[in-house]
Amino acid sequence: MPHALHADRLHRLGLKSERSITGSRRSNQAVETDEAKATDPKLLALGYVDVAAGDQATMRFIARVLNEPQVRVPERSANGGAFEEAYRSIGGWSGPHATREGREGELKFWQSHGKVGLCWLIERLRLESGIEVIHGVAEVLAAFGPSAPGQILRELQRSSDVHPAYALLLALSWSAYQVKPELEVLLEHTVKRSLNHANSDVREAGAGATRLLESGVATKLLRARLVSETDAAVRETLIAELGEREGK
Repeated sequence: MPHALHADRLHRLGLKSERSITGSRRSNQAVETDEAKATDPKLLALGYVDVAAGDQATMRFIARVLNEPQVRVPERSANGGAFEEAYRSIGGWSGPHATREGREGELKFWQSHGKVGLCWLIERLRLESGIEVIHGVAEVLAAFGPSAPGQILRELQRSSDVHPAYALLLALSWSAYQVKPELEVLLEHTVKRSLNHANSDVREAGAGATRLLESGVATKLLRARLVSETDAAVRETLIAELGEREGK
């Protein structure tokens, strides 16, 4: 997504980005490179077989993330519950929730429920296919707070289904917050996977999520994808993201 549009979304919520396109606080710690493949059943189920080769340390980290106990959230219900009621107002183009004040109130509601609210929203995306709602939830997640990028990355390790993956990658690409240094290797791995996803919308959102990566790493991933990308819209986004870094 073009940088000006990203900035406009933050402005609508009265926020400023804490990150720069020039890069993140990337750690210089060495990563083990022993030849290895994934052996954890959850990794294998998600297709982490060949991708894992040569990066044992990253695979161990992802396996640990996948096996972390998940936050318990209230039961979802199509007919009630404060969370479900609030969720139904997300993404509307008219009414009180379509104003800036309405969106700020919406954001404050989810923020007031902390990690439980954050995890409920992320889980609820698994059932969502409406594009307006997907964009609305992505905006809320992008502005939620410093804990959101890490929780989004964890969810992206558990599933690569098109609609939630697209929404979560959009949230990363619009995020007002940096990924914590200890999660930057996971971010790089996740973005690389998204750029090779079968769905073009997911690839395009993944290109936007390179904004959270160190500039040199992002440029390398974008250029590598551009060589084989055939979708015109995705190519345009890849070129735009490269231009942001190269001053074109």
